[in-house]
Amino acid sequence: MSKIIFPLIVFASGVPLFIFFTMPLMDTIREQKNEIARLDEVLARAEQFEMLREKLVGQYNSISKENLDKLDAILPAEVNAVRRVLDIEELANASGLELEGAIDGRAEEGLGRASAERISEEAPGRFLLQTTVTGSYDGFIVFLGKLAQSLTLFDVESLSFTLNPKGGKNDTYNMKLTTYFLPQ
Repeated sequence: MSKIIFPLIVFASGVPLFIFFTMPLMDTIREQKNEIARLDEVLARAEQFEMLREKLVGQYNSISKENLDKLDAILPAEVNAVRRVLDIEELANASGLELEGAIDGRAEEGLGRASAERISEEAPGRFLLQTTVTGSYDGFIVFLGKLAQSLTLFDVESLSFTLNPKGGKNDTYNMKLTTYFLPQ
């Protein structure tokens, strides 16, 4: 009889031990295995990103200084209002025009003196500039061509002109220009 009772007592005491000790331990081990698998996946992605980063840094470093300067001229990291006005004046003078004035375009619209704005983090910032040049129509056409070919990206938002009633080369051209920047 003791041969039957003793195994039943051991089995009966093993069931609660299994339920209250072994099963929670198995659940913990299962959760840790899942966490290890998730972390291994994250580590694999991090390694892929690191390889991609190294590849992109290599490509960036292969770009010549001259081309980097050109890219910076097209979409600079910050707006230099004086530099933009000097660029426009240089283009105007090369076209036979005279720069009469350049002001922050937003100040006239009542938006304050801050000349740079960003719509979102992904979008480039916009810098508005109102300029007035005087000269001949032919010179103005040359100026617009030079403006379109300059490395600095300019959009002509609006254009108005006043013709000299006496004829000649003193026509006045008012433009609202927008240029862009991409802060880092």
